[in-house]
Amino acid sequence: MFNVGRLASVVCLALGSTVPFLSMATTVSGIVQDDAGKPVAGAKVTLEGSSNTVYSDESGRYSLTLSERDATKHAHLHVHSTKHAHADKDLGLINTDESLNFSLTPVYVENIIVKATRLETSVIEAITPLTVLSGEELRKRQAATLGETLKLTPGVHSTYFAGVAASPIIRGNDGPRVQIVQNGLNVGDVSRIGPDHAVATDTSSATQVEILRGPATLQYGSGAIGGVVNVVDNRILEEVPTELEGEAELRFSDVNNERFGKIEINAGADKFAFHLDASTRETDDIEVPDFARTEPGEDDVEGIIESSSVSTDAITAGVSYIEERGFIGFSAQRINNFYGVPGEEEGISIDAHTNRYQLAGKYYTPIKGISEVSFTGAYTDYEHTELEGDEIGTLFTNEGVELRLDLELEDIAGWHGVLGTQYSDFDTNAVGEEAFVPRTDSKQVALFIIEEKKIKDVTVQFGGRIEHVEYDAADFDVAQNLGVNGDAEDRATFSFPEYDYDTFSLSAGSNWHYSKQESLAVSLSYSQRAPSAQELLSGGIHIATGTYELGLAFDLDENGILSDELSDATEEVSKNIDITWRHFSEKFNFTTSVYYSDVDDYIFQRDTGFELAGEEGDETFPVLVFEQSDAELYGFEFDARYKLTDQWEVKAFGDFTRAKLSNEDVPRIPPLRLGSSVDYFWNNWEADVEVIWYDDQTDTAELETATDGYTLVNAGVSYQTSYAGADWRIFARIENLTDEEARVHTSFLKDQAPLPGRNLQIGIRTYF
Repeated sequence: MFNVGRLASVVCLALGSTVPFLSMATTVSGIVQDDAGKPVAGAKVTLEGSSNTVYSDESGRYSLTLSERDATKHAHLHVHSTKHAHADKDLGLINTDESLNFSLTPVYVENIIVKATRLETSVIEAITPLTVLSGEELRKRQAATLGETLKLTPGVHSTYFAGVAASPIIRGNDGPRVQIVQNGLNVGDVSRIGPDHAVATDTSSATQVEILRGPATLQYGSGAIGGVVNVVDNRILEEVPTELEGEAELRFSDVNNERFGKIEINAGADKFAFHLDASTRETDDIEVPDFARTEPGEDDVEGIIESSSVSTDAITAGVSYIEERGFIGFSAQRINNFYGVPGEEEGISIDAHTNRYQLAGKYYTPIKGISEVSFTGAYTDYEHTELEGDEIGTLFTNEGVELRLDLELEDIAGWHGVLGTQYSDFDTNAVGEEAFVPRTDSKQVALFIIEEKKIKDVTVQFGGRIEHVEYDAADFDVAQNLGVNGDAEDRATFSFPEYDYDTFSLSAGSNWHYSKQESLAVSLSYSQRAPSAQELLSGGIHIATGTYELGLAFDLDENGILSDELSDATEEVSKNIDITWRHFSEKFNFTTSVYYSDVDDYIFQRDTGFELAGEEGDETFPVLVFEQSDAELYGFEFDARYKLTDQWEVKAFGDFTRAKLSNEDVPRIPPLRLGSSVDYFWNNWEADVEVIWYDDQTDTAELETATDGYTLVNAGVSYQTSYAGADWRIFARIENLTDEEARVHTSFLKDQAPLPGRNLQIGIRTYF
């Protein structure tokens, strides 16, 4: 049987390290209390770079016994409590018993440890702005798509593709500028190249979803220049459950006749931990207040979005082997997703399948100077078929592997950091008459480092990343004449060179806790992004958006004639500043961020005004070309929560983004948004009413239409009880209470598919 402890000993001997043995155990003990001197029970006390963890008792006392191996390394203790700010202390080398007390500052929001950052960072400590959805807040926002689940998070909107697909938009950035990862690794789908392509991850089994706003390029690469969404789940457990535990849910929604069910189970035996989850969702077409199209045709059906039904099922299984020195785990996932493509002729649908295999492991203190080695890897085999009735139109596939290795470094002169490397290789292909991107092999290799130090009340951080990206594309046929008399059948074959990009990113930031309850964080960054394969090489009809897309590699003259010579495309370069102010206390939490990005060679799509006739001649497609221009993006977001009494709570949030090119506005930028809610708690009952207002969006690109504002009203109630050894929650929620017609400006289908009408949702959830 694989023995992690024996392997550790062999590695240490091979490296010439020596491990002294102590004659007796060394203990660090003390009291965890809040600022008022009250004991904090259940606080998690952890020795960094080990699995050595204890919890404080009812009197706040803890006692952490260091093993012989623990006592030979640099000791750094962390204390976490969900209702208090995180505290830590660097103790250096310990050879005698130590007494160490901690004083924690109470906070109103749940202070969650963020998995997307490799350093031990909580929500209220982060230098860059971030939000974590977890627990009941995540379950309340649960939707069929990732974008719709996160759309009410400050700074986050949705591409909304009529409920069948939606990706998150972060501060006006979407597509290849926002990276979607699952447990830190790319989801490996094709959602970055089309709004009709659903994200291949299932948040119904997620423990938390983390949103990093602004450039997060150091750990995740140039594809995260706009932000990162990390979906965290328990598919590979790091601790052995002491008993069978899990969650189950049944839910129904009437606006689309949604039937949803899920079950999740975690179990342990000896040093093994097991995970299993499964879910299923079936819906009909979405009901809307009026006609779906702003200009309905004679055959349109009033009150529904045609071809907006969804059928999804997913299953994931994982197993971990866990010892004191570390763990190793493996998981396998299958997702089947069948959904319609609204806005096009009836009978268009997508049949998508994802197989994903993931390996993860940690090894604590392999050699002196490294407190932890983390390894993650994933192989993803994704495909989706675009069907025209029963006939296959286009087949998309994306097959590849991603590997990460992170070394958490022990403190040196107070500096604590992570050195990491990342490699990915994905083969993306589209086969069929409507394939608009050539088969492309995309490779990426990168090296990054982040170092952090606390100097009294100030945490400072520096980091850098170098990255090599290359694209190897197959020959591709592209229409030559896209002008007034364009003909889709008049085509030429292009042979592409191998495209190579070397990018680097730098960041510096600080977070100043100038009082027990306030902090001010400033982050500066310089980020480079290589064009995505779609931005560079696309050349064809994109059925879902009803457009003809042409990439940066092609040169189109003023008459719409394509040059025989290919063009060069340069990296997008972003210089950014982000300022975040936080106030946190037992009754009031407030976070606000302002940001500014100056972008050279910003990549965007411009409407040329040309329209290309389809091969059957009964449909035309506006010609959109990818171009580069300097741009400015700036805005703000805020989130506030105030506890009036033990029964009443009020919340407010808002965000605004302005994005301008050198001579026009960036298309599909979300409008100003403000929202508020009132929550009521009484015994086992909870209720809330929320109002979200969206302004008109008149800052539009050339040939882009404006969008009217709207106001959405939502309300919910739930009852929680215990029965048969499990916790039960029965809930009901009404969304869009006033049945308002609302059109999402960021959606390609804003004139063809509004948001759903009034929706009653009921369900039951249990935790055991």
